Amino acid sequence: MNILMNRKVCQVLWDAILPDFGYHDYHFENDTFEIKPYDWIGEGNNDYHFYHKPSGLKISWYKYALRDAHCNFDITYNQFVDILYDCHNSLQEGKSIKITHEVERWWEE
Repeated sequence: MNILMNRKVCQVLWDAILPDFGYHDYHFENDTFEIKPYDWIGEGNNDYHFYHKPSGLKISWYKYALRDAHCNFDITYNQFVDILYDCHNSLQEGKSIKITHEVERWWEE
């Protein structure tokens, strides 16, 4: 399945929760998620750029995080936030956070 994601909403959420992973040219992977950079040489032929292992969510985009992003199954913004926080928390040793964003009023379904 190839579902177009709303960039305006998802970009705000991504930048608020995983700001260090928006614009990079390196591969990162841990037990929870994987991010692969856009393949400039192969004209973006990556099958995905973001993979959340527990949920199976895969997202591909054009050049930069969430630009013309497509995912492999339909998710709500709330589910996307939970996935991003799971990734964020996987980077924190012994810490777990979840912040209610001011943007919640307009992105919540």
